[in-house]
Amino acid sequence: MSATVAQETACQGCGAPIEQPHYGRRKWCSDRCRKTTLYAVPCERCGERCGGIANGHRGHPSRHCRSCALEVSGEKQQAAFTPFRETMSELWKDGLTTAEIARELGWTEAAVQAAVSRYRAKGYLADFPHRRTAAQVARMKMARWGASA
Repeated sequence: MSATVAQETACQGCGAPIEQPHYGRRKWCSDRCRKTTLYAVPCERCGERCGGIANGHRGHPSRHCRSCALEVSGEKQQAAFTPFRETMSELWKDGLTTAEIARELGWTEAAVQAAVSRYRAKGYLADFPHRRTAAQVARMKMARWGASA
């Protein structure tokens, strides 16, 4: 009985060398390479081959390559928050506080404060238009805590 010698061939997908087992012939280096080669489609934006492998959350392969998918998701997120940002900016310019904006939009005050902080850092919102003068602050303290303020 003679010993069988393993042969090396190239993967049909990526061209990587494959050591063939003695019991049969393999065409692919991995299942991932097989799926990418057989089922990949061109990206809808740039034309690069992508997809072929559905991730655990979707039952279908991606229509965009990784770099285009990041751009598309960013554009969708931007489009979703633009109306909220514009509404919030108008309320902020009108002099409403974060508590009043939260009541108006149906959000928690903490969520509005976080959004105000982010939007101010990005330059979407102006500096605190609802700041009160020193006299107004003194009157508020007097009304809230009495003469001890």
